Amino acid sequence: MVVILRFRQRGDFGSGPRPAAAQPLPVAVSPTRIEMTASPGDHVESSFKFWNGTDSDLPIHLEAVDVAPQDELGHAAVEPEAAVNSLKSWVTPEYTDLNVAPKQEITLPTFLRSSAVS
Repeated sequence: MVVILRFRQRGDFGSGPRPAAAQPLPVAVSPTRIEMTASPGDHVESSFKFWNGTDSDLPIHLEAVDVAPQDELGHAAVEPEAAVNSLKSWVTPEYTDLNVAPKQEITLPTFLRSSAVS
């Protein structure tokens, strides 16, 4: 099972059509992949950088979601997972809703808290 942090521009929750003139946002995430390993009961910290290349404040929302392979070309899709198999509740971004200033790069801490085995 793979878990990713999904970025959304706050207010964009997929309801309704997007305007025809909508352009991709100039943003960047580094690194694009973080691997964390934990034993039961561990608390692991990591972080990544987010850059807002726009000319205005960018409100964003971060959340952990389960992903699964979509095809043999390496594409993945966000798919709900049975609670017993899901790891998304283990991954917690320190900030879930924030505004990123124009032309700014910020560091976003992320935590992995594994469940203790009983």
